[in-house]
Amino acid sequence: MSECVEITNSNHLQRQSVIANLNDSWRIVDDPLQWILERRKGGPRTKATGWISRSFCASKLGLTRCIPAYCGPVDPDALAVVDALPAFHPDGRKPR
Repeated sequence: MSECVEITNSNHLQRQSVIANLNDSWRIVDDPLQWILERRKGGPRTKATGWISRSFCASKLGLTRCIPAYCGPVDPDALAVVDALPAFHPDGRKPR
């Protein structure tokens, strides 16, 4: 089973904390159950944040596989933040 669930068209309007800005177009946010890799698409509007969710990752391994596959060049400081994350999202369930 894959460590990431890929979603191609989803907008999350709930509040999420930004973990790292990978570059001008990609960021990682902290959701109650997982880390979400998001891509900027347009600007913020009344009913949209301007960010599209690309991958939902409960493990750091899954997240580190998705970043080079989708994001292009990434800020080294942002990668250091990702490296410091725990192996599994603290609020998600560890796979059995």
